[in-house]
Amino acid sequence: MRGGRPPSPFAIAEPRGPIGTARGCALAGECFERAGDPVLAEDRYVQALRVDPYAISAARGRQRVRADRGMGELADGYAKTLLRWGRERQTRSS
Repeated sequence: MRGGRPPSPFAIAEPRGPIGTARGCALAGECFERAGDPVLAEDRYVQALRVDPYAISAARGRQRVRADRGMGELADGYAKTLLRWGRERQTRSS
């Protein structure tokens, strides 16, 4: 328990392990975002990006919550660069 509060069920349910960690963090971020807690949502999105810098869903989520708080330039640039990179990879492999 941090600060006398029990841990959030979203944080507890977050999968642990090398394969599921980034996706689990991004999903927890979405849950926090929908629950109206942008600070914890952004924290989870950042954790997902630390594990997997190419996690597009986490980059988009971070872009949304930062824009809602008026601080979206950095997150917006990162997400756009990542999406462009993904499109280029798809074009080359087609």
